[in-house]
Order: sequence, then C-alpha cells, then structure tokens
Amino acid sequence: MGFKLFSSLPSRSDQQTLSGVVLSEIAISGRSLGGPPIQKGKIQRLSSVFDTSDITGTYQFGTSFQSTPTVVVSLDGTNSNEFSGIVSTRSVSTNDFSYKISNISSDSLGQTIDSSGNVGLYTSLQVVGGNPAMSYYDVTNVDLKFIRALDSTGGSWGAGQTIDGTGGVFVGLYTSLQVVGGNPAVSYYDATNGDLKFIRALDSTGGTWGEGQQIDTSPDVGQYTSLQIVDGNPAVSYYDFTNKDLKFIRALDSTGGSWGVGQTIDSSSADLGQWTSLQVVGGNPAVSYWDQANRDLKFIRALDSTGGSWGVGRTIDGTGGINVGEYTSLQVVGGNPAISYLDSTNGDLKFIRALDSTGGSWGVGQTIDAQGFVGSWTSLQIVDGVPAISYVDTTTSARTLKFIRALDSTGGRWGVSETIGSVAGFGSTSLQVVGGRAAVSYLDGANGDLKFIRDNPINIDFNYIAV
Repeated sequence: MGFKLFSSLPSRSDQQTLSGVVLSEIAISGRSLGGPPIQKGKIQRLSSVFDTSDITGTYQFGTSFQSTPTVVVSLDGTNSNEFSGIVSTRSVSTNDFSYKISNISSDSLGQTIDSSGNVGLYTSLQVVGGNPAMSYYDVTNVDLKFIRALDSTGGSWGAGQTIDGTGGVFVGLYTSLQVVGGNPAVSYYDATNGDLKFIRALDSTGGTWGEGQQIDTSPDVGQYTSLQIVDGNPAVSYYDFTNKDLKFIRALDSTGGSWGVGQTIDSSSADLGQWTSLQVVGGNPAVSYWDQANRDLKFIRALDSTGGSWGVGRTIDGTGGINVGEYTSLQVVGGNPAISYLDSTNGDLKFIRALDSTGGSWGVGQTIDAQGFVGSWTSLQIVDGVPAISYVDTTTSARTLKFIRALDSTGGRWGVSETIGSVAGFGSTSLQVVGGRAAVSYLDGANGDLKFIRDNPINIDFNYIAV
C-alpha cells in the first residue's frame, strides 16, 4: 500500500516524487517561532471494505531532528464517515517514525437493493450488459425476480421486476443467473409443479423477458440448479427430488429455445445431488455436489464437451463419518478444478483443489476458517488472480456475511477472514467481480432485504505532528 503526505499549512517545502506518489512536508524552525523544530502533515493509506487488516508503515522526516522528537498521531476527522480505527506510533527516531493503524472497521454495511417484502433468497449475481445484476426469490409473492444496476459498479440500481410468477404459483427458488446468447437468463425451480424452468430476456440488459419454459417435468425435479454455458449452449445441473439423483440437461441451441432430455448422471447412493455447482473443467462440463446419504463431497466430469456421456462420480472429501460437502461452489483455480464447501460436523469452511486439470485426482481438503460455525452458502470466484470465497457465519443468531481471500493463485495459503455484512436469519451469498473488484449479493434475513456490497477502497488519513 502506498501513501501520500499532504501539507496542512499554506506553504510547502522539500517536495519530491517517489514512484508517482507525491510527498509534501512542512518544517518550521525553532528560530523563527522561538521554540523547538516542528514537522507536521497528513499521511494517507489505502484499505478496502473487504480487507481491514492492520496497516503498518514508516515515515521518514524531511529533515532529521537533533534529538528524538515526540510524535503525536490522530485520525483525520474529514473521512471518519468511511471507517473507524486506531492509529498509534510503534517507534520514533531522529530520522523517522513507524506507525500502525489497527481495529479498522468499514462503515459500509452494504446497499439495500430491494426491500419490497421478504426478498433476496437464492440470489445469483452476474455482470449483465456491463452492469451487475441479480436473480432472486420473492418469498412474499412467491415469484422469481430480476434487478440490474444503473452503472458498472452497482452504485445505483433500477427497480426489481417480477419475471415469472402469477396466480399464486411458487416459482423462483434455487435461481442461477448467466448471460446466454448475449441476454441474461435464469434457471430455477417451480415448487408448485415440481419442474425445472428456464427463462431468458429479450434484450441484453434484462429490460423485457420471454416466458418461462418447463425444461424437465419428471416428476419433481429442479432444486439446486446451476446454469452455465457448455459448448456454446446453456446447460443446467440440478437435483431430482423424486429419485434422489443428480441430473444434467443441455439446450439444443445457443439461446435455450429448445432443450434435450434431462440425464441422470449419478444415482450411486440412496440420496445425492443436492448443492450442485456446474462449470466447464478441461473443456468438459463438471459438477460438484453433496452425497446426502453418505455425507460426502462428490465431483463428476463428462467424457465429452457437451455432457452427452459422463464418468463416474467420485468422493473427494468425507471419511470417518464426518458430514462434509453442503453448499458447494466449483471453479477452475490455477488451471485445476477447486471447490469451497461446508464441513458440517466441525462447523468449518473448507477448500479443496484437484492435482490435475480434469479433476482426476485431488489434494486434501483444507480448513480455511474454523472460527465458530462457518461455511454456509459458499460462493467461490477468482479475484485479482487468486481464489476468494463469500460465505455465512451462523455461529450466533446474529449471522454475518464473511469474505476470505487466498494468498496465492492456487489456494495453497489463505488470509484472514473478514466480516463484511449482516445476514441475520436465513442468508444466501453470490460472489462476482464487478468493475474490477469483488462484490457480493446476499440476503439480509433479519429484514428480508436483498443487499449488495462491493469491495470499495477506503482512504485512511491521519495527521502527525513531531516536536
């Protein structure tokens, strides 16, 4: 993190440019004021909403003191609306002083995007026509809804629109949003009829929508949907509630106008296929999912690029009677498939990555957050070249939204988790990169609101005076 030093007095001296950062300082001699030399100014450091770890640094005086000065530091009140924290000196010499900014807390608690009733469950976030957008479930009206921002960073938003749901039919659960043939599209569950459905907008921004299609109706299917583009056409992984199996279906065209027949791709235990996550891995579709009967995390990959035939599902975590594998999220990390998920037995957030590009062999699952009961509603993405995860901490009834980022491109090492919002009650999260920064859509269960938060920068200014 770089810093800037600004003069707090009218005149400036000893100005220089270092690596494009301007430093300005004022030094007042004791001879002119009848007292000891004084140096004072303002230092600016950069933090962010999703990274509030301690900041340390050393500032070198423009002119050395003859004896060790007394240095007083204080946060600048002009930006106190952005954050709170504590600044202190660590050491002082005649040439410089070192400082620490700790207990940083962002005042950003996320924007309320839709508060018209109890809304926001099963949220799915994507960038649509250059701006962030979400699909989600309206619990109050039992409808599927869609909303899109008016700018590229999600600073302001349009109104939420109901895109499927009339006559008291329960539609819109387990939503998954993607851009299909240039227009936003959603896979979701019709709970009244027990059907898997798909709907696509008629334009690139989601201003108007077509009719929802029933793409699998045999007989109660469509929970835990995950929508992706597979070999040019939309495809969905989902749970067959009737037969307790994992299923996959792919459209016959690039816009999802017509669809093939849903395939059962794993039926190897009494009940499996919940918490599906679909991605293209090594050119072929692949799915992570939970084997509820054996309480294991599983992974399966197709043998061709369209998902016409599939390999055998393999257990990649789950031995010794522990319950692992709920809330899976699958991504390609450093060229190999990787999954975030919940270890329900220990209440931990876990991460596992394959040892090859196709998921033929896997490493050992890592516990990356074990503080309380954490790891529900995980969402895994690549942010600034490293894997990152949003998830929910359910340790207490005051549930919180958390974020954690790896320290390397493969997820071998992880940083410290950050609390970035409140999701009291029942929560869901979806992580994406929006305008170059991590962003999360989530349900505020305490208020029944859909919310959005982006990792905006925080300028932390503090004043110093050395005497």
